[in-house]
Amino acid sequence: SQWFYQSNDFHAETHLFISSSVLFDIDKKSTAESTSAASSEALLEFCGSLRPFSLAATSPCFPVPKTIFNMAEDWAFLERVHRILSEESILGPASDTRVVDFKYPDELLKIIDVSLGTQVPRTLDEAEEICRLILKYSVKTGHRFFCNQLFSGCDPYGIAGAWITDALNTKDSVIKKCLELFNFPDGDGIFSPGGSMSNMYAMVLARFKVNPQYKSTGMFGSPPLKIIDVSLGTQVPRTLDEAEEICRLILKYSVKTGHRFFCNQLFSGCDPYGIAGAWITDALNTSQYTFEVAPVFTLIEDSVIKKCLELFNFPDGDGIFSPGGSMSNMYAMVLARFKVNPQYKSTGMFGSPPLVAFTSQDAHYSLKKASHWMGIGLDNLVQVRTDNRGRMCPDALREAIERVKSEGRRPFFVNATAGTTVLGAFDDIHKLADVCEEAGIWLHLDACLGGTAILSERFKGLLRGTERVQSLAWNPHKTLGAPLQCSILLIQEKQLLHKCNCANADYLFQQDKFYDISYDTGDKSFQCGRKVDSFKFWLMLKVRGTKNLGERVDNALEMSSYLTEKLKHRQGFRLVLDEFEYTNICFWYIPQAMRGQEETPDWWQKLYKVAPKIKEKMVMSGSMLVGFSPLLHKGIGNFFRMVITCYPSRTRADIDDFIAEIEKLGESIDI
Repeated sequence: SQWFYQSNDFHAETHLFISSSVLFDIDKKSTAESTSAASSEALLEFCGSLRPFSLAATSPCFPVPKTIFNMAEDWAFLERVHRILSEESILGPASDTRVVDFKYPDELLKIIDVSLGTQVPRTLDEAEEICRLILKYSVKTGHRFFCNQLFSGCDPYGIAGAWITDALNTKDSVIKKCLELFNFPDGDGIFSPGGSMSNMYAMVLARFKVNPQYKSTGMFGSPPLKIIDVSLGTQVPRTLDEAEEICRLILKYSVKTGHRFFCNQLFSGCDPYGIAGAWITDALNTSQYTFEVAPVFTLIEDSVIKKCLELFNFPDGDGIFSPGGSMSNMYAMVLARFKVNPQYKSTGMFGSPPLVAFTSQDAHYSLKKASHWMGIGLDNLVQVRTDNRGRMCPDALREAIERVKSEGRRPFFVNATAGTTVLGAFDDIHKLADVCEEAGIWLHLDACLGGTAILSERFKGLLRGTERVQSLAWNPHKTLGAPLQCSILLIQEKQLLHKCNCANADYLFQQDKFYDISYDTGDKSFQCGRKVDSFKFWLMLKVRGTKNLGERVDNALEMSSYLTEKLKHRQGFRLVLDEFEYTNICFWYIPQAMRGQEETPDWWQKLYKVAPKIKEKMVMSGSMLVGFSPLLHKGIGNFFRMVITCYPSRTRADIDDFIAEIEKLGESIDI
């Protein structure tokens, strides 16, 4: 008990040093003035230290119009969440706390309004009351009498680690110690989103080992191993001070994805209300499979899915949260195969004509992995030609389908893209739907990146035709700024997910429960244990409202247009395209020494080396992170891909500073 309460105190310390670390930087005086309604001195001090840090104090990350959001209030809410978790006995349930304050679904819906309309933003007090209700009616898995599942409460240091990774909002994974424990002296390993996925990994690897042909028929610099001891020996327990120092080092040497110049991936910083939601779900430590253990979250996931179905015009559809866009795309492909022949679920595809899937040359590589994992084979994934803007050519798709049919193979799945990974291109959904309807083929839309445009009244036209696709994947953790992971798959047919994926585990999905078992939705998922990813997104939608989030999308696209226009008229820069559809802006920087020369093939090969050299300079200086990419299928070498997201919201001053920093770094390289 003494250890528990000592480690529980560590949460408060973790919360404080997250707020005081270089992750955040804001002027305390101005913040205190803007949150004068806050009642406690501790809250003011907390607000004064919270803000994603900027490159320089004179160039803040988020000087955005107040109509978009009140930054101080947003970050102040995280302090309230930590206080609520303590007051509601979530981090250490008292002996007289009930495991669950059970209410039937219809009763719970009267107590907690889980609906998501086009609301105006909520106040901090309203947001706090929502969170208190969520906690009150959620199962307390840390209670001594919660013995219902193969998991229960979680280690306070584990929660602290989860909070730090939530705040950093990045992707990474303790493999060596586990290999040692299980006597795998020369092995390897990977973290997966649950035991179901780990078992599937093993089966795929075994198949590959039998015949590798079934597949087809790093870190920059040196890891900071001398600075951070990542080894896991059989040590004695660490003190709180030692644990704090470890966490401070982790924060110091991690990438600050909330920086205004972190433009390296399709995600960046995350919404404070999303972080608050992630903290609450980490502390409650439950799984999303049954109403019994996740009563509130089951209703919340249903509410979010219904809202998304409404947004994308799927009137009678269904959906599920998955651990990433790659999994959402594979879900869609599995559903399409089941639709072709439900017997494949029992018999497999042995003896049947080869199934063939189609995707564009510019589409995400997850389609290749899905083809391999499903046993379809990379040779049965056709990459369809794209136009000069990266959009799939409908005529080329029609020709490819006819060719595959003539070869005795069976077309079954087409993957269209709304927001390609590099150019941000949007396929013409209506034209592709015409082709697929003629051929009787499942049309899936990978809108993991570009789906966020649906929230904007000005730009949702990019997604015209979504009502004609059979399935759609959307990642709010990309452009919108929900914490990783947050990925949704939507489908048009109501019961298909359950029919395709159900395994009827009688120890978990009993048919004789005392409540309506239609709320036990876990059997429609491939996973068993499933992290609650819906709540953080629901809290963003509930507190901010779709209108406010739409304004963020507008700002991101406006800043993308501003950057495009600036680069068009800036000496030393050249755009890969004259216009871009989304927030990916691709360009070359031409150093002074290369300007005015004849642009021969050798000159272009030299230019293709500029972006990697500038990238090395920016990484080592720590000033920014911007990705670079080639388009080899179009014969184009390396260029920069600048990605502008909703969070942090950039300003024109940020864009101007970005251009100046590229110029500064570009003139410091040797070419």
